[in-house]
Amino acid sequence: VFSRYEKLGIIGNNGTGKSTFIKLMLGEVPAGIVINEAVELAYNAATILYNAKQFESAAAILQDLKQKFPEHKHILLVRNLLALSLCESNQFNDLWNEYEWLYAYSKNNKNKNDSLMTTITNTIAYLRLLIQEHTQKGTFTDTRDGQTYKTVQIGNQTWMAQNLNYKTGKSSCYNNNKKDCEKYGRLYDWNTAMKACPEGWHLPSREEYEQLLFIACGKIDNWGHTTCNQELNSQTGWVDSGDNGDDKLGFSALPAGFYGGHYYFQDGKKFRSRGRGANFWTSSTSEDENLEAYVMEIDEYSSVNWHWNKNNLASIRCITNSNKNAPSRYGAQ
Repeated sequence: VFSRYEKLGIIGNNGTGKSTFIKLMLGEVPAGIVINEAVELAYNAATILYNAKQFESAAAILQDLKQKFPEHKHILLVRNLLALSLCESNQFNDLWNEYEWLYAYSKNNKNKNDSLMTTITNTIAYLRLLIQEHTQKGTFTDTRDGQTYKTVQIGNQTWMAQNLNYKTGKSSCYNNNKKDCEKYGRLYDWNTAMKACPEGWHLPSREEYEQLLFIACGKIDNWGHTTCNQELNSQTGWVDSGDNGDDKLGFSALPAGFYGGHYYFQDGKKFRSRGRGANFWTSSTSEDENLEAYVMEIDEYSSVNWHWNKNNLASIRCITNSNKNAPSRYGAQ
C-alpha cells in the first residue's frame, strides 16, 4: 500500500507525509485521484494503523470517512473496522453507537449470506459480550415525586433498573395494595404509559426492547422470541425458583404481574401472574393500532411479540431519550 502511495507522489520513500496524505484524502483530494480511490487509500491506511496497534489513529481516520462518505460502497468495511478500533482504544461511548448501527444493519439485511455479513456478524457477537462486561449502574431521582430509581447503562441504552412507580392517569397497584407498588411499581394502561416517564425519558419501542434481548441472549427468532430469561430476571422474587435470574446485565426484571383478560382462560379481567411474569409496555402499536400495543413479556422465556388491549395494565421501564433515534421496524414510537 505504501509503495502505491509513493508512486502517486503522496508520501516520501521513508513514509514522511503520511499525516498530510490523510488530510488530503479527507479534505481536498489531489488532482488525478478520484473519490473512490481516495477512500480506499484512506481505509488501507487505517488498516495498516490498526494492524500496527495504533488504534486511536485508525479510529480517527475511519470516523472522518464515516462522516464524509456515509453512502460509500465500502461503508460497511469502514464501520466494521471503526467498531474494532474503538473497542481496542476503549472509546466505549462511540463504540456503542457503532454497535447499534451494525446491529440495525444486520437485522435489516438478515437474509444476506456473504463473507462481509459473516464478518459483521462476528464483530457484533464480540461487541455483545463486551457490552455485557461494561454495564454501568447509577441512580435517577424523579423530581415529580422525589422517588429515586436504580439505572443501568447497557451499551448505548440507559434503562431504569426498577419499575416506574409514579402515580398518574389510569394506573394501579397490584390488587390495589400499596405495598405491592413499593416493591413492583405501578401498573398502567397504554395511553397513560405513553406519557408517564419523566422528562428526558420515554417509553421504549419494541425495537429498543429487541436490542436489549439480543444483547442479553444473542439470538432472537423472526417472531421476536428468545428462550432466555435468566440474563434479565432479578435474582429473587420469582415463585418458580428456576426463573430467578443471574441478572448479569443489572436489568432486574421483577414479576409484577398485570391486570387484564387471559386469552386461554377467558375468565374476564383481573390481576394476574404476580411472582410469575414480568410484562412491560412498549410504545409500538400492532396492526390494530387503535386497540392494541406490543408488550415485552418475560416468564419461562422472553418475547416482544405479544400485543395486548391498550386497556390492560402493565409495568413500565423507562429509557433515556438519547436512544430515541434508534431505528424501528414496528409501528408508532
